[in-house]
Amino acid sequence: MLNDSTGDQDGVGDGNGGAEGAEPWLALLAWAGAGFTLLGTVLGVAAYQGGGPALLAAALSPEASGPLGGAFLIAAAGLVTAALLGVARRQRAEALAEAGPEEEIAGGAGLAGWPQAVASGMLALLAAFAVLAGWRAAPAPPPDAGLIGGAILALAAFPVLVLERLLAGLPAHALREAESLHWLQRVPLAALLLVGGATALQALGPAWPVWVERAVGALVLLVAAELAARALAMLFLPFATAERAQLVARSALARLIQPRLPGPAAIGGAMEAQFGIDLTRSWALGFVWQAAPAVALGTALLGWGLSGLVALQLNDRAIYERLGVPVEVLGPGLHLRLPWPLGVMRRIERGTLHDIPVTLTVPGPAAADTAIAAPPATAEAPAPPSADRLWDQVHPSEATYLVASPAAGNGRLGFQAIVADLRVVYRVGLGDDAARASAYRVETPERLLRGLSSRLLARYFAAHTLPAVLGENRAGFTAEFRAALQAELDALGTGLEVMAVIVEAIHPPQAAAGAYHAVQAAEIKARLVVAEEHGALAKRLEAARTEAVTTQDEATAAAAERIREAEAEQTLFAADHAAWSAAPTPFLLDRRLQRLQTALGRARLLLLDHRLAGAGPTLDLRDYAAPAP
Repeated sequence: MLNDSTGDQDGVGDGNGGAEGAEPWLALLAWAGAGFTLLGTVLGVAAYQGGGPALLAAALSPEASGPLGGAFLIAAAGLVTAALLGVARRQRAEALAEAGPEEEIAGGAGLAGWPQAVASGMLALLAAFAVLAGWRAAPAPPPDAGLIGGAILALAAFPVLVLERLLAGLPAHALREAESLHWLQRVPLAALLLVGGATALQALGPAWPVWVERAVGALVLLVAAELAARALAMLFLPFATAERAQLVARSALARLIQPRLPGPAAIGGAMEAQFGIDLTRSWALGFVWQAAPAVALGTALLGWGLSGLVALQLNDRAIYERLGVPVEVLGPGLHLRLPWPLGVMRRIERGTLHDIPVTLTVPGPAAADTAIAAPPATAEAPAPPSADRLWDQVHPSEATYLVASPAAGNGRLGFQAIVADLRVVYRVGLGDDAARASAYRVETPERLLRGLSSRLLARYFAAHTLPAVLGENRAGFTAEFRAALQAELDALGTGLEVMAVIVEAIHPPQAAAGAYHAVQAAEIKARLVVAEEHGALAKRLEAARTEAVTTQDEATAAAAERIREAEAEQTLFAADHAAWSAAPTPFLLDRRLQRLQTALGRARLLLLDHRLAGAGPTLDLRDYAAPAP
């Protein structure tokens, strides 16, 4: 994969001439490679930062900067490694010239070995990083100066085209790597043209050109992966000498970037150059080329036939229409019928529940229900706005109705405005007839249910007074309302089933809000007082239980302590009695001495000896100032 037979023949044939012929192109390759590397790095960093500098972000989006930076780095990989090969061959030629024709020196790879493999691999990885950074950037609106950016990219493609044409026109004896380099230069050339056109189109309004930028990024990513794989494989192979070394940064995918589709001769030449397989003498390529139309037609027919294959989930069903006539209702599973447009599957829900609010105003025939229906919320997510029940806020799911109310003092009836928040849960009937009716007789079930429910609510509030509405049993009201709504739907033959009617809230009018609040507050206060008393009772009960248990435990502990003391005294008495019985006199003397020791241990003593004579002087050491103990 890494060593081409054609390249080896060129390197062996010209000897040092290859290095001498490539000498004028080394400076161009080095400067172009450095410039492409710098430009690709700047664009990659801009894509990583989500736009980069303000001037660059105003003309290019991150999804455009990433593929462009990667394309320039791919081209730089080829130019830099070709320059390294040229320097290695020049050094080898100088060493041979200094050694003389008679002497032989050991051949080494030098810069043509692992340095070019490392350089190619690093630049390929940087190109992949630039593309991925552009893809991972946050979605951004089209750049303001998109048209200017597209024009600049189109103009920037001209010098790249000149460089590509120069490399394509070089003969092999002037620069052995010219063919591989000119193919790599087509990567930034195609990226500049395609990304520039996509950027200009995005500035005009459509959003689909972003997929062109992503396709360019995918191409650059694949070429970068190929270059990285070649560089990695090169590190595990023995390095050739500078004369025989081949360019690592060459790509078979870059050869596919052509203005026209390759013909059989081009495909055969590429296979022979890349894998050494000569397809010109084989009937396989000609057979494939002749059989391609038939295979394409068969594939198209097969795909058209598979349009009649439908897989229905457990919560789906479909009405099969054959030539526009409904034939049957298909349940969950895999079904094969006539292909489109001979047979059409009209999908119908199966058992899916829908929840809609009952309101009097609908935004429009089409926009409708999306403006009122709340998005689904998970268990961990914050509560949706529809769950907010503060009366000082406007809720789109609530409707206002007029209700008769007795006026104060004169006995007449007036009108009060109440706000009701009701929701209807429905589904399409499970039977086949219900499925057909919902598919062909109802265009928008939400609008139909909302209209019928609003009419029934208006009729109900017109027939009841305010005290009756506020005091109505919610369970009875919802059951009556559900039955009436289902009867209306059955009379129209809609095939819809009302599963439940949920009364979220019925707010009293402003005039009655104070009294209603007072009633609610009194009830809440009564429940609070009852709950507080229950809590106080439980607290006192637990305190009494704790005190009783503590007293019982203390008494048990004191009784056990006294019993243990009595048992100890009994044991000591039995021991003293046994000692006295064995030797009464020594026992009594020992006890007397113990008592004296105990008594005299806390007393101040004066010892008088009868042997003191009165003739001599006497020292009286008694302390008369100290009180007697």
